[in-house]
Amino acid sequence: MDDMDRTSISYFSLLICLLAFVLVYPFLQSRFLFGFLLNFSLLIILLASIPTLFQRRKIRKVGFSLGFLVFIFNSIPSFYSEFFIQILARGFSILFFSYIITIILRHIFKSEITNESILGALCVYLLGGIVFALIYAMMELCSPGSFGIGTHGFQNFLYYSYVTMTTLGYGDITPLSPLAQSFAILEAIIGQFYIATVIARLVAMNIAGQKSI
Repeated sequence: MDDMDRTSISYFSLLICLLAFVLVYPFLQSRFLFGFLLNFSLLIILLASIPTLFQRRKIRKVGFSLGFLVFIFNSIPSFYSEFFIQILARGFSILFFSYIITIILRHIFKSEITNESILGALCVYLLGGIVFALIYAMMELCSPGSFGIGTHGFQNFLYYSYVTMTTLGYGDITPLSPLAQSFAILEAIIGQFYIATVIARLVAMNIAGQKSI
């Protein structure tokens, strides 16, 4: 199997796992075991994508180190300094997902534009929603009342993140603090610009490349 085939499988597997995480997580969050297994499976897929896409040892070390910290701090029982542990868990998760986004984007724009590049760009879009959800959750944790929200489960912030990114704006969850409002605006802008520029450009370049063959 050549490098292109491995890249295609890695992006496709990552995309499927991300979709499963986004769609299934709200139903399983209330059940610790299932929620833990879902988080664990997502982490494994993300870690598996690092050596496939990036052969440099330094990149692998950083990715595996961040992934290990995410797993550890999300697995510690809540009765151990709950606030501090949650802050660390959210913080390392944001760093880890942001790192995955960075290396995927670098790989996309440094290689030939193909169908695999589009799959990778879609993965980045979904990962971006998770990153913003983690930021919102940390914001509410550090400053309660930042959002007008019923319960503070992560599934609600995940839902709010994608509703904001796609500019649906149902209004059932609202940002109340100035910082929360600023990040909501930022996510809406990034979400629209990303679809209109990055993905649209990749699709156009891929079509142009196929026509030239």
